[in-house]
Amino acid sequence: MTKTLLCFVNRCSVILHKRGCCGVPNLFRGDHPRSIWKKSALFLSIALTIAMVGCTPGTTAPSSATAPSSVDASKEPEQSADSQKPSPAGREYSITFYWGPEYKDFTAAEVTRMKEAGFDVATIYNFPWGDMSDGEVHYEHLHECVTLLGQQGLNASVNDGRLTQVLTPTATREEIEKAVKRIAEAWKGYDNVTEFYLADEPSANLFPTLKIAVELMREYFPQCTTYINLLPNYATPQMWGTATYEEYVELFASTVGPDYLCTDYYAFLTSGRRDGYAANLETLKNASRKYGLETRLILLCSEHLNAYKNVSREEIAWQANLALLYGMKQLSWYTYAHPVGDPSSKNEMIDIQGNATRHYEEIQAENAINRVLGSALYQTDVQQVFYIGTPVPGLTPYQSYGALGEIAAGSDMLVSFYEDPDIFFLMSQYSDGEEQSQVKSALIPSLQWLNPATAKWEDASACPYVKGDTVTLSAGQAVLFRR
Repeated sequence: MTKTLLCFVNRCSVILHKRGCCGVPNLFRGDHPRSIWKKSALFLSIALTIAMVGCTPGTTAPSSATAPSSVDASKEPEQSADSQKPSPAGREYSITFYWGPEYKDFTAAEVTRMKEAGFDVATIYNFPWGDMSDGEVHYEHLHECVTLLGQQGLNASVNDGRLTQVLTPTATREEIEKAVKRIAEAWKGYDNVTEFYLADEPSANLFPTLKIAVELMREYFPQCTTYINLLPNYATPQMWGTATYEEYVELFASTVGPDYLCTDYYAFLTSGRRDGYAANLETLKNASRKYGLETRLILLCSEHLNAYKNVSREEIAWQANLALLYGMKQLSWYTYAHPVGDPSSKNEMIDIQGNATRHYEEIQAENAINRVLGSALYQTDVQQVFYIGTPVPGLTPYQSYGALGEIAAGSDMLVSFYEDPDIFFLMSQYSDGEEQSQVKSALIPSLQWLNPATAKWEDASACPYVKGDTVTLSAGQAVLFRR
């Protein structure tokens, strides 16, 4: 009975942990499962209240590149976007999700649907799946899911509770290594396991433990990364465990030595858009450059907690382009499937009945665009991000830079430049509505754009967003240029 209850509470805690973090108190972080039930009632009663901590609705914002309906496909490209040097350590741009189907719904047909949506990595969990009447967690279900993924060429990011349940602030190296050895034995021969979950939105008091876990995982799983997703900047100092967000990210990078920096930033509230997205991602960018780390971003799909809205097609595109603007090496969507036991969750990609919603097709389309652009940018890191027109908190106004040079006029754009100064990315600040963003530069006619439909670099004159020396973008649109 106790094990069954603990499994149920664990399920609830993980569900609520992914609710946009500002919705996630630290009640369960660092707790051993045996202590979780003591806090569950309090946690569940205050989760909705805390979900709004630090939530400041923002103004309008950037958008994404929609695959054009008419493209000059007859033009001979100079170079394919993916004809570049191999990715570091054999890694490449990837797209995944947080919260997949329950075990009973994790079928070959569902894996096919994941693949068709443009995902190459699936996240899977060990907490209650299927019949839990015997009070045991059936870890063999994890292995069955990984096998199904591998049969269709998909990789797996695995949350194995045999490890995560020991990762508390007081855990010893011996305890952690015992758990790592246990899962190392369990996962021998599963070549498509490319990552193991360690923590979601940890407080700083867990960083010393995570440092040990990361070191041991590199020793026993040198081919895998470790998943640690950080809190966003709209959480609180109590949740971070530091006085400022910058200190939180810096301490994590310097203490833990992670494989990458990742956060979930859910911009779209029922009350409006958060305006701290650039400041948040600037913090990650600065830390990633200092410590030589990749960055990743988790984005909003599901309406939940009566706080996060049902996002539009343009808002989906804007979020994906925001990840590109900051050179993220992986994009993750929250959620793919309905989190069982969460009545507040709606409008996932796959609903509680197992049906694809409009978000499935919208994210499928956006993933196709994003993969082309993300792959082209994978081996170059963002250097500078500016706003054009309406100020954006955390950013500086545009000044002549790289291949864009001097602009004659501009309104409500975001622009980023990379290690390669000949490449830049333009996106609208608008995430919804009828407004349009523009930028005018004498250099635009001499540029090329990356056509997401063909994955080829083509003359700017072929771009549907370009007319002469002017780029015009509507909500949810963006474009990648090069000189």
